[in-house]
Amino acid sequence: MPEKEKKDKQVKRLYPVKKCPECFTILNVNDAECFSCGQKVEGPDERGIAMKPFDYKGYTTAIIAWVVFFVYLWLMGWSNLLMRAWRWIWSWVVQIAVSIWDWITDWIWIIWEWITSG
Repeated sequence: MPEKEKKDKQVKRLYPVKKCPECFTILNVNDAECFSCGQKVEGPDERGIAMKPFDYKGYTTAIIAWVVFFVYLWLMGWSNLLMRAWRWIWSWVVQIAVSIWDWITDWIWIIWEWITSG
């Protein structure tokens, strides 16, 4: 049995009811929708509050809106500014990634030296 299904069964045994994450109405553990506010809900979490299902439509709409916004800026002649901003942001991302990598490898080296010296 997969770990998630096992955990869901344990949580369902723990809580015979769950609370809606929007209006905190007490629902049956098997309910898929809140009768009070109409919010779709999934099984309870560790605290007995129902989990919200993943909002594919909302995230897809947000990504499309950002893409349309940047295309609009590009077409309005802001391409040079956008490219400079992108290069600046990317240089910071690379610097942070290199710093994290250096920190991790330093600690791996320190631990390795500690293990092999004993």
